Order: sequence, then C-alpha cells, then structure tokens
Amino acid sequence: MPICTGENLYTRQEFRPFIEAGGLHIAHIDIPKAGGLLESKRIADLADLHYIPTCAHNASSIVGIVASARTRP
Repeated sequence: MPICTGENLYTRQEFRPFIEAGGLHIAHIDIPKAGGLLESKRIADLADLHYIPTCAHNASSIVGIVASARTRP
C-alpha cells in the first residue's frame, strides 16, 4: 500500500528522514506550512533525487490553490 504523507511536516529537514529511509511513497507538501513556494520546491527536489513523486496538499485559500496547481507531480 503506497504511503502519501507529509502535510504536517514543515521543512525539508523534517521530510528528509522519511524520504531517505523510504518511509513514504509520495511526498504530500502543504505549501503554506512548508515555508512557501521556495521551500516546497526544495522538498520536491529532494524527493525527486530519490524518485519519489510529490503532490500538494490543498490549502484553504485561492492563493494556496493556485500555488498547489503550479507544483509538479
């Protein structure tokens, strides 16, 4: 069963142990909680190095929805 988690992790330092240990199959990034677009991109890049896809947690604002739509899978 694939595990999609991370919406309550805040930085790439918090995602790193899960990604490196194979503790998730999809990194689920909450863009506002993760520190915005730049930190979310860094998390996505880290996940990509380990061939882990990412998805954005749907934030509860128009800006958050647009930001989520702009992230790569």
